[in-house]
Amino acid sequence: MRSLFTSILLCCVFVASNAQEKKYHVSLFSDSLLLGHHLVYERPILQTPYFMLDNQRIETKNVKFFSNRHGYFANLRELSGGKERYALRIKSGKVNLYEEIDMAIYGGDELQVEPNLGSSTSPLLATGESLEYYVKGNNSIQKAKYKFLTIDLADNPESELQLKSFKKYRTLQLGIFGLGLATTVGSLFMNQNNRAEFSPITALGIIITGSAYLMEYPKRDALLNAVDAYNEGE
Repeated sequence: MRSLFTSILLCCVFVASNAQEKKYHVSLFSDSLLLGHHLVYERPILQTPYFMLDNQRIETKNVKFFSNRHGYFANLRELSGGKERYALRIKSGKVNLYEEIDMAIYGGDELQVEPNLGSSTSPLLATGESLEYYVKGNNSIQKAKYKFLTIDLADNPESELQLKSFKKYRTLQLGIFGLGLATTVGSLFMNQNNRAEFSPITALGIIITGSAYLMEYPKRDALLNAVDAYNEGE
């Protein structure tokens, strides 16, 4: 009976200790790590935004990465000239992918997805599909551009192949755009009143120019595939 009572008591202590576990964290640019039970982003009117970790106030300029009940986030201030911008991690691995979001939506205890009647723009929510930023290992967050990824993913052959595909699509896109622009400009001619005339060839040139933007999708997929290949590699 005493043994049963002891087991129950230990179980209660274990549950209580887990309930008190500090589950949210703030990683500072100074490489310090702060832990807490509750983290919210505060943006008072006409005041500097800040984070509240339990009862501790933390200036946003000092925060590098942080987590709350909605996910894991990165501060984009070093990439945005010190502006108040953040990104949500949308994929984890050896290379983590991030998408820019609005912390006014993700910073509280509940997602603030109701439309802002005083704003002409829609809320900046993560789609999980945009490749905007990435972090490799313990490095700082970086823009997901070809010139950076081709360096950070260079030790994976499959990633290199995908990056070559991106370069091929980009070259093709520039070629199509140049052809369309040349066709459009070349088809315009001056009439007797010295005014530019619009012809069917001009319309064709505009269509060709616009079709260049169709390459954006395979370009994006090539970069995503390059990161996926790196994360799946040994």
